[in-house]
Amino acid sequence: MTQFVCFSHHKGASRLFRFQIFQPLAESLGRELIRYHPLNRLLVFRETELLELHSMPYDHISHSPDAVIIFGNAGPRVVRAMKTASSNFKGVHVVRDPRQMLVSAYFHHRAGHDIIWPGFYWEKLAEDRPVLERLNQEDGILYELDNISADVLGQMAAWEADDRILEMRLEDVERGAESSVQSLLKFLGVEGNHGIDVSNATANPDSKKWSGAFTPRIKSAFKERFGDLLLRYGYEKDNAW
Repeated sequence: MTQFVCFSHHKGASRLFRFQIFQPLAESLGRELIRYHPLNRLLVFRETELLELHSMPYDHISHSPDAVIIFGNAGPRVVRAMKTASSNFKGVHVVRDPRQMLVSAYFHHRAGHDIIWPGFYWEKLAEDRPVLERLNQEDGILYELDNISADVLGQMAAWEADDRILEMRLEDVERGAESSVQSLLKFLGVEGNHGIDVSNATANPDSKKWSGAFTPRIKSAFKERFGDLLLRYGYEKDNAW
C-alpha cells in the first residue's frame, strides 16, 4: 500500500486540495484521513508550520500504510517529519502565485481568519491584526510581506523537489480542473473519479487580484524579497514584470 499526501501552504489553495480532492478520495477508497488535530493542551504557535509540526500524529502515520494525509502548512520541518515517519508515499505539492498569496493573506489576516479556535492560539496573528487594522492598504501589505507571509513564502522557497511528489500550480488547475485531477490520480496510481468535484476550482474567488493591489512600492519590495519564487515556479520569465 502507498500513502497519499497533500503538501500545501497557507493561502495557497490548501483547502481546495485538502477538502475537495484528497478528502473525497480518502472516503471513496475507504482510507483513513489524517490531518492535524487538537492536543490535550492549548497549542500556542507563531510560525505556521508549527501548527502541524506539533499536532500531527507522526507515530500513527508510521503505522498507517494506506492513509491519506493532508498538510496545509508544509514547511521544511513538517516535510522532514513526514518523510521520517514514512517513505512509502506519493503526493502533490500545491503552489499558487506568491503575489496572490500575499494579497489574499493580507485581507484574511486583517479581518476574518481565526486567531483562536479549539485547541489552538495563533499568537503571531494576534499581534499582527491590530497593526494591519491601523495601517493603510499599501503599508499593510508591506507589513504582511515582512511577517506572516514572509514565513509562508519562505517555506515555498525552501521546498526541495522529490520524485514521489507531483508539483501542481493552482492556476493550471483553474484552467483545466478535470484534466489536472486526472493527471494527479494517474500519478498516484488511482483509476476513476472517486467523487471528486472540481467544478468550482477557484481558491478564494472573492479575493482582490494582486495586480490591483500592488503599488510600485509593493512591487519593488516583493521583487527584492521573493522575486526568485516567481521565476522558480514559472509565474514570470524574468524580473521585468
